[in-house]
Amino acid sequence: MRLRVFRAGTGISILLAVVVLTAMSTGVDYFCLWGPDEPREAEIARETLEDGHWITPHLCGLPFLEKPPLYYNLVALSYALNGKVTSTSARVVSVLMGLVMLAATLVLVYRWKGLEAAWLATFVLMTMPKFWRYSHWILLDIAVGAFCSLAIVSFALWRFWPPRTIPRQSLLYLLAFFSACAFLTKGTIAVFHVVVVVGAFCVVERRGEFFRSAFRPAVTGTFLVPVALWVFLFYRDGGLGYLHEHFVNNTLGRFLHVPFALQEVRFHHTDLGNKESWSFYLEVLPEILGPWLLFLPFALFEMAKEMRSGSGETRKFFLFLLIWAFVPPILLSIPAIKERSYILPSYTAYAVMVAYYLHKKLFDGKPLEGRLTKGVGLAAVGMIPVFAALHFAFFHADPVRYLWATLGLLSLTLPAAARLLFRKRFVDGLCLGIAILTSVHIILYTPNVLYMTKKERCYLTLAQVVSREVGDHPLYLYRPKDHVRGSIPFYRDRPVREINRPEEVAGVLSGPGKKFLLLSKTSMGEIRREGAWRQEYLAQFLPDVAPDVYVLVSNGN
Repeated sequence: MRLRVFRAGTGISILLAVVVLTAMSTGVDYFCLWGPDEPREAEIARETLEDGHWITPHLCGLPFLEKPPLYYNLVALSYALNGKVTSTSARVVSVLMGLVMLAATLVLVYRWKGLEAAWLATFVLMTMPKFWRYSHWILLDIAVGAFCSLAIVSFALWRFWPPRTIPRQSLLYLLAFFSACAFLTKGTIAVFHVVVVVGAFCVVERRGEFFRSAFRPAVTGTFLVPVALWVFLFYRDGGLGYLHEHFVNNTLGRFLHVPFALQEVRFHHTDLGNKESWSFYLEVLPEILGPWLLFLPFALFEMAKEMRSGSGETRKFFLFLLIWAFVPPILLSIPAIKERSYILPSYTAYAVMVAYYLHKKLFDGKPLEGRLTKGVGLAAVGMIPVFAALHFAFFHADPVRYLWATLGLLSLTLPAAARLLFRKRFVDGLCLGIAILTSVHIILYTPNVLYMTKKERCYLTLAQVVSREVGDHPLYLYRPKDHVRGSIPFYRDRPVREINRPEEVAGVLSGPGKKFLLLSKTSMGEIRREGAWRQEYLAQFLPDVAPDVYVLVSNGN
């Protein structure tokens, strides 16, 4: 019996939307912050809310000039709506940004190939391992991915499928607005994807109409007004030193991996990042795409055939997709610093290309009705909520037993999937495979499983030990790494100041009352070598609760 009600329509879309929301809601409700990024991002947002730093982000009381404030402001608003500062309310923002990116993919492919291909592309993107991680991690790059995807999709709709119900020009306003949001999230580099993809396509296509329309005062103002307003307020906060640190040292310095800090202005947080080889993005594609990488070469081959024989508009859209997918990673391979999250906006293009190939080969232009077995369809749709329910029900279960039980239960579906593929029922097999892959993500992101596999990256225990020893006395951090810089004040829910020079130690530990300084064992040796150590200081080596050995120093009062 075939599933005849499984048609491209409102009912199935609502059902699939509920499944996506159910899956994405898992893996966020736990209190550990995974270093180095999550503690830093969560604490900056906490200080934004507590101290009102809505223009210039602050970390440990010092200006954090690497990024504009939009993402931190959104997380701070999430804290405010929740009524308290929690890691869960911070992760909710990343989940929402992930859902926005999925929605942009859905809209784009729906306008191109219809609802079935659109939902297929949505599930392909959702089950990419790195997309799942970044949309469940406290990290501003997922917001960059969402805003850039919205901007690029707005351009694609303007160019290829302008809507009939709204003025076509409004899509260019959306392009400008979402580009401004991307800029206010990560600065100049955030709009790199939009400029490269849209600009390169228009240059290759020789489409002057876009430039004439995009540079109308109203459209450019939609981008420039919010950006210029922030730059002005940012300058008012810190003058030329802030502008130099953000636009020169952090942007140009990262590109060349050379510091350009002003001698008279010293900030402590600018991190030029780690150098990687030119082939970095090619090497990490398996981590980004997961099993979908197997289909990407076939998708490229199929697109090449279509570009030779298809219509002019088909060739141009495929060219647009190829630019979106590969030109930004190629150009981003030139700078020394590279991260998997830097090419997040291109994840959407990969998902669209893979979905295009699968839809063409499995559906061949025919509707889904009659191609999906009723039992398999119900099992695939129902499996994800079932494992989501298990995720929440066994929230605090022993991780090893939970893994054995859930993965054992999931393994019962593998023979069915293999049987479907053997019988060449590929649509059934694909649906069941997507459900299995989503369930694996849900299982692996259960809090206790995460803690078991990433315990060395959680500094909660260190923060608890420090809080117990310090109490209400003042605490300072000496040259902390990001995971300590963020997690200690976040978990203690109180400000912790940072110092970075040996000569500052005497200043913070002097005077009446007991005071504490947290630093690594290596840094303590440096202070001794610099002659900044005093006999009255008391050093307590903390339990081995983190990868580094930490020391708590007090003034002996």
